[in-house]
Amino acid sequence: MSDIAKQIVQAGQQKDNEKLEELADKLTEQEKNLGSEFLALMESLRGANLKSKDGQEIESMFDKLDDSCPH
Repeated sequence: MSDIAKQIVQAGQQKDNEKLEELADKLTEQEKNLGSEFLALMESLRGANLKSKDGQEIESMFDKLDDSCPH
């Protein structure tokens, strides 16, 4: 999802509306695949202090998961 979000930003900067729509559809599909629990988790982490000890531990867990997934 973060890769798609980065691509959305780039397409927005380039004012490529066709690409924006394509990526938005892709993002929506990813959200469906990941499920509501994952989205709720991500939403709850938006306000988290990732510089705290707990925040760094959470970020470390996601880094390990990210490393284990093919891109």
